[in-house]
Amino acid sequence: MDPTTNQPKALTRQLVVRVADRLFGLDIDIVREMLELPELTPMPRVGERMRGVMNLRGRVVPVVDLRITLGMPPLGDEIERTCEVLHQRQADHKNWLDELDASIAEGRRFTGQTDPTKCKFGVWYANFESPNRQIAAFMERFDKPHRRIHSIATATSELVASGQVDEALEMITSVRSSDLSALNQLFEQLRDMIQSSRREVAVLLSDGGQSFAASVDEVVAVETLELVHDAHDALESKGMSGMARGIATRADGSLVLLLEIGTVAAGLNEVVEA
Repeated sequence: MDPTTNQPKALTRQLVVRVADRLFGLDIDIVREMLELPELTPMPRVGERMRGVMNLRGRVVPVVDLRITLGMPPLGDEIERTCEVLHQRQADHKNWLDELDASIAEGRRFTGQTDPTKCKFGVWYANFESPNRQIAAFMERFDKPHRRIHSIATATSELVASGQVDEALEMITSVRSSDLSALNQLFEQLRDMIQSSRREVAVLLSDGGQSFAASVDEVVAVETLELVHDAHDALESKGMSGMARGIATRADGSLVLLLEIGTVAAGLNEVVEA
């Protein structure tokens, strides 16, 4: 019995998958198999959410992109944008050191951000989350060289104030060849890791005689979830009314949106027949 509603707990068995930063549930009764997303054959004159068809042991199976179906950017676009942001943040620190160097050489005040938590990368770094544990652990390696780079703004200012301009410029040169070089390598490695981490999964579903596959970012687990009563307003607030038929909670309290498979599969018969 749920003590908050005085109603019996309703449980559901779901395949929990991740799409972008959200968790979704697929009724385990309609899940047939899961496999790494194979090479797909594109189909002409079909909507963007149709990624194409795959050959599964001689069967032609249409593949739906759950990201696009749910109004999210394609994974490839998301990776490309993330890598572009990393290029920009990498350039920021080269430009930051160049400006510090120029301000000392020209005898003017340095106006760059000296707090490593407030520069553009620092803000991005503090808010970056990755479901990939390897990438999440790797991100920690940015912290020390990044902080050391910003710390020389104060150190060089003190040297200049005491008349040691050459020493201040030498400090910048040293940081360029040490911490900035290390930071550049980390940026390059992170971009490579993000690009190579793309391992989408095709989940084969069959409901009412119709079979198709849905591409997801990750299969999380098969779990028994507790249904949330009166979830309509919550679905509306998440923009998922019509796409999801309900909400359930995992043992850790995280929410899972239960997909309305009929909506996801809409229009697939026409694609297969084409």
